[in-house]
Amino acid sequence: MPVHDWSRVRPGKFHHFHNSWIYKLSDRLNAGLLPPGFYAAGEQVVGEIEPDVLALQSHATPNPSWRDAEGVVAVEEQPPRVSYTMAADESVYLKKQDRAVIRSVDDDRLVALIEIVSHANKSSRHELDRLLRKMASALDSGVHLLIVDLQAPAALDPQGIHGAIWDYLFGECPTAPMDRPLTLVSYRAQPVTAYVEPLAIGSRLPSMPLFLDSAWYVEVPLEETYTTTWHGLPDPWKAELVG
Repeated sequence: MPVHDWSRVRPGKFHHFHNSWIYKLSDRLNAGLLPPGFYAAGEQVVGEIEPDVLALQSHATPNPSWRDAEGVVAVEEQPPRVSYTMAADESVYLKKQDRAVIRSVDDDRLVALIEIVSHANKSSRHELDRLLRKMASALDSGVHLLIVDLQAPAALDPQGIHGAIWDYLFGECPTAPMDRPLTLVSYRAQPVTAYVEPLAIGSRLPSMPLFLDSAWYVEVPLEETYTTTWHGLPDPWKAELVG
């Protein structure tokens, strides 16, 4: 299903879609995409972090052979298929770390976050800075990220959300392609590496990697879960987006 132009509807309607999509992603990850010993949960609070979806590794059911599970991919054998990859200058990154600590819930280890960017995240400098601090704190603590931004760049992030994050972390702002203003980006925490897929309105969503450690990841089916969420949207709202 082509990605819709969410600027055509009021932010509250995307908020409804956003919340539904969070739980569709969590359900899909828990239905066999994550290996044994891992699970996903939506909208949990972990320390100072409030992610949309978090992936945890359970201490109650440790499974050292999880890397052999179906669907778990080695980066060296199959690098993520994205438009481009950016590796961080670790010396610059270490100087910018804020040393925030993220602690997992119920003693389970937090390994990754999924964040779906909303209009509110870009509504003010304060809100965008809060999102950037959250992403930086996660990476600083060794937590991997998958960020889905279907909101077009605005005055506060003229090069898109990846440009804003990379500038916040390293003082460098990569240029986003003008014909593909939306952004999907996966971040491997250690060493910090960005796997970036710019996207145009009307494009289909590719699957994106969600890292479970620095060498292994699973593919998150964004297209499938987006489509499932779309089917549950009220018909009058669909008409606004496709009319």
